[in-house]
Amino acid sequence: MRSIPAYGNAIGIEGILIESAKGAFQQRHDHYLDKYLPNMVKPKIMDKTSFHEASVELLREAFEGRKTGADGTWFVEKSEAILPSLKQITAEQASKQAHPNLASIGAHVNHLIYALTWGNTCHGGNRPEGTWNDTWKQNAFAPKEWDRMRNEVTERYLSYLAWFSANTDWSHEEGVIAPLALLPHVAYHLGAIRQLMAF
Repeated sequence: MRSIPAYGNAIGIEGILIESAKGAFQQRHDHYLDKYLPNMVKPKIMDKTSFHEASVELLREAFEGRKTGADGTWFVEKSEAILPSLKQITAEQASKQAHPNLASIGAHVNHLIYALTWGNTCHGGNRPEGTWNDTWKQNAFAPKEWDRMRNEVTERYLSYLAWFSANTDWSHEEGVIAPLALLPHVAYHLGAIRQLMAF
């Protein structure tokens, strides 16, 4: 009697049903594109590796902007990413509040440093000092302090990017959700910084 093969964590008939469902989904996906977008190159369902690479690229773009040699970007216009933006900002501009109840650019950067420091604990980095709320208490920064902060956010980002790019262990929830949560978090602060630059 022929044995029924196993597929991943599903065994026997369950595995066959899972693979059949995946195949049916791909067929419906391709049928839709054939019908409504006949000239479009059909993308395949993204696997774990390509999803990881896409996430790394979006994080890199949020901080660095347009990739060298690229014709465009995914969501950051030209070089309006976090690090290029911060190079344009003086300590005086970083300390300015558009409204007494709104955080300054410097406070947003201080918060990003805190978030990235927490992110780097996943590969042995030290925990950040203070609390999440503490990062918003200071809005004014002296020139030397602002220069230090710009260097620090760059260093923390590069450390996190190096780990995120090379990581292959996605077996625990925190290791999967935390990097993906960082993407919209970073994008939010980028948007806030760009808006505050207009004041």
